[in-house]
Amino acid sequence: YLEDAHQPLHGALNYDGQMTNQRGIHSRFETQLIMRNLGAWKWTPQPVREIKDFRAYMFEVIVDSQQLVAGLLAADLKAAEGREFYDDGYFAVLMKEAGPLAERRMNEAATAVASAAY
Repeated sequence: YLEDAHQPLHGALNYDGQMTNQRGIHSRFETQLIMRNLGAWKWTPQPVREIKDFRAYMFEVIVDSQQLVAGLLAADLKAAEGREFYDDGYFAVLMKEAGPLAERRMNEAATAVASAAY
């Protein structure tokens, strides 16, 4: 759950773009964008840290994720603009617009899981 909470759409009402006519954004961001760019990600998790209040930490992660939803949906709209299909061009724009977010959240998730185990 801790790792999953780092995906902005996992705690959102509009978790798959169904409320904004962006159906499928969940998979495009979480799976397709990641798989299409496997060699591009920089894995730089931070050192583990002690989590003194795990419940408070979880809520912090969830709130942080919620603040990223609007930007992610905007990136999807920009990438889809003028396109009929989610093609290579779409994913190139999505990578430019949302790739840094994906990379940061993956690294933060890795740090969070290691910290929780610590």
